[in-house]
Amino acid sequence: MGKKAKSDMFEPPRNPSMPTIEEFARMVESHDPTYVWSRDAAELARGAEERKLIDKARRLLGDEATVAVWNRALRFKVVPSMIEDFLWQANRPQKSA
Repeated sequence: MGKKAKSDMFEPPRNPSMPTIEEFARMVESHDPTYVWSRDAAELARGAEERKLIDKARRLLGDEATVAVWNRALRFKVVPSMIEDFLWQANRPQKSA
């Protein structure tokens, strides 16, 4: 993968125990959900760490605030034939990607 522009860099929330919905949206926008298919160990580790922070923010903010943000962003990041594996549903256990 190429080098990301500064605006595309993953930025964790300033206060991880109290993220804002805006910070959550920025994390989701900069996260590459296809890291799960990477052969690069560093890419896998970075993606997994980002996903942990996103999942934590989801738990703290709640599904009502986060599911639509995640699903909207993922529609532009994952090919249509794979999208169902990545979409979130409110009040259901999360799939670990």
